Amino acid sequence: MAGQHARLSPSSAHRWLNCPGCIALCHDVESKPSTYAQEGTVAHDLAARCLRNGFDAKKYQAHWGWCNVAGASGVQSDRPNAGGAYVTEIDQEMIDAVQSYLDHVRALGGDAMHVETRFRVAEHLWGTVDCCIRDDLEGVLHVLDYKHGQGVIVEAEENPQLMIYALGAISATQVEGLYDQVRIHIVQPRAAQSDGAPKTWDIGTDELLRWRDEVLMPGAERALAEGAARQAGPWCRFCDGLHLCPEIEAEALASAQQTFAEVPADPAAEISLPAPTELPPGKLGRVLDFLALLEPWAKAVREHAYDRAHKGEQIPGHKLVRTQNRRSWSDKRKAEGALVGPLRSKAYKTDVVTPAQAEKALKAAGWSKDQIQEFLGDLVSTKQHTAVVPESDKRPALSTGADKFKTADLDAEDWLN
Repeated sequence: MAGQHARLSPSSAHRWLNCPGCIALCHDVESKPSTYAQEGTVAHDLAARCLRNGFDAKKYQAHWGWCNVAGASGVQSDRPNAGGAYVTEIDQEMIDAVQSYLDHVRALGGDAMHVETRFRVAEHLWGTVDCCIRDDLEGVLHVLDYKHGQGVIVEAEENPQLMIYALGAISATQVEGLYDQVRIHIVQPRAAQSDGAPKTWDIGTDELLRWRDEVLMPGAERALAEGAARQAGPWCRFCDGLHLCPEIEAEALASAQQTFAEVPADPAAEISLPAPTELPPGKLGRVLDFLALLEPWAKAVREHAYDRAHKGEQIPGHKLVRTQNRRSWSDKRKAEGALVGPLRSKAYKTDVVTPAQAEKALKAAGWSKDQIQEFLGDLVSTKQHTAVVPESDKRPALSTGADKFKTADLDAEDWLN
């Protein structure tokens, strides 16, 4: 399985369980990992290396990490010869994030730890569990997944990817029937969470095996069946076949026709969009739903058009042009060595560390949590951010206080009373 990806990938289970036809749609589409995914691969390699050898992440300060499309990855002290691979320097942010994961794993104790354990649930369904820990005293199998990304917050509860990992951990560690409970852990230190703590979710082993038999395996069969149905929805966001999907195109058109007064059939006709300030609440909600569907599809279409133009294909009404060059150091360390002589201190641009980095550094220096909080005190200010999200989002709705002054349903008599 090394260097290969399962046709039914656990990481995309939320997609193929909801849209079985996405497997066939994406079969011949070249999958190009983003730089975020590649950085995550390096961080996972670093974490596994530390767990296996009993190191802290800081041991690899100023080392280099790399990964390639074949699935291989590594960490080394000298900058590797890229040779088409993704290469990144292991910086303090990655070290801090990985160390948070290491601390959480090690705090669990347990009787046996398995790191980067490969498993197979079915013929086309396999993967690798970041870490699982057997706790015989508590009667729990811990299944841990490290998420290096920060853009999308991942939940532990009823997460099909992690439930598959849990099934894999049971199979790979041969503990089926020995534990009544599985505890799933999501460690995502770089994501904007309320307290930065890992998320956990407990599921009974019997319930997990019932989900496998009643949901997972029938869903896998549908996804591998010829002519499997496609279904557009929020799970489409990172689909490799997004730009090719007729369901997305049809859904986008139907949403546009429902949202806006009239969408002309002639693509050359001018489309007039209403001003946001003119949208009543009901239509505003529909527009937000429409954008959630349209934006990732439009991004995928642009990326696909760019790839085809780069291969020399002519796209009517569009052309490939040069943009402004962006320069960067080909070797940061070599540049530093060359610049420090003539520029001295001007070769560096310094800035104070962030509050989170300060907390980690003080903790590493032996300060207690109470000492850190008292010391930082008034030095830190917290700005609360808000966002408008679908009602299905698990976060509680905020009350702005404006609802106390709503007058839309009040007439003159109501005011007088």
